[in-house]
Amino acid sequence: MDITAELHESKEAEVKLIYERGELIAKAKIDQAWIKAELTESQYFQGLLGITRVEEEFAEDVYIFIGEGMKDFEGLTMGKIRLVVFKVRDLMAIGKATPKKSYDLVEKARNLLYNDLRDELKGEADDGKCTSKCDIVKEIKESWYCRTHKKRFYIDPTGKLDK
Repeated sequence: MDITAELHESKEAEVKLIYERGELIAKAKIDQAWIKAELTESQYFQGLLGITRVEEEFAEDVYIFIGEGMKDFEGLTMGKIRLVVFKVRDLMAIGKATPKKSYDLVEKARNLLYNDLRDELKGEADDGKCTSKCDIVKEIKESWYCRTHKKRFYIDPTGKLDK
């Protein structure tokens, strides 16, 4: 098997795992499983299961935002899912989140590279407005490396040394 395909599969398996954990967390909350265990909700999730509040909320959001019954995780990675979850949370905060928008964001994540998805969600994607007549500048990130201390600098340190 091609190593690239194997890597894709392992990244998709990560998303599937967090989705399934979110499904189980949602079911545990519906059943109030902590009551049966004679614990508080926090004791149940954090103490008994070792699931942090952040992980609990994220996994549950993944399950809810991706949609129940998801079977195909092709093209999805944890990085892309984090971007989608944060975007849906932002939409929820302003009252504009809908299941259709969540679905559309997941499909967009499935079909775009991570950096392209990030730029699009931030509103920085190439929307076709730029042409060859625009003032376009190629940006190259320049860096300096100190072999003595094994550190990289992005601001020229030579003028600041020994002062």
